[in-house]
Amino acid sequence: LFAVREMVRGDVGEERERWAAWAGIASFWVLAPVAAFGAMRTRRRDRAILLIPVLIALVTTVVIYGGHRIRSSAEPSIVILAAVAVEHWMTRSRLARGVPRH
Repeated sequence: LFAVREMVRGDVGEERERWAAWAGIASFWVLAPVAAFGAMRTRRRDRAILLIPVLIALVTTVVIYGGHRIRSSAEPSIVILAAVAVEHWMTRSRLARGVPRH
């Protein structure tokens, strides 16, 4: 959330399109809270395995680097956890409509 324009400027300086840099940041902002909900819905063992890359990226970003590019190692876990949340919401929606679970 800090110095986002400067991060985008740095990405553009590395020959990335401005819209692509903003799209990556915006998609992360959408996926991160959904993934946090998904983490609450996973079993403890699975959650621990999926959160290890997230914690490594977080510590590296906060302590050493300070940029958003380190998040790439955490993105697979974030996408999987977000998918868990979406599946949970879809299942609840089907059950609320009376559609049996398969």
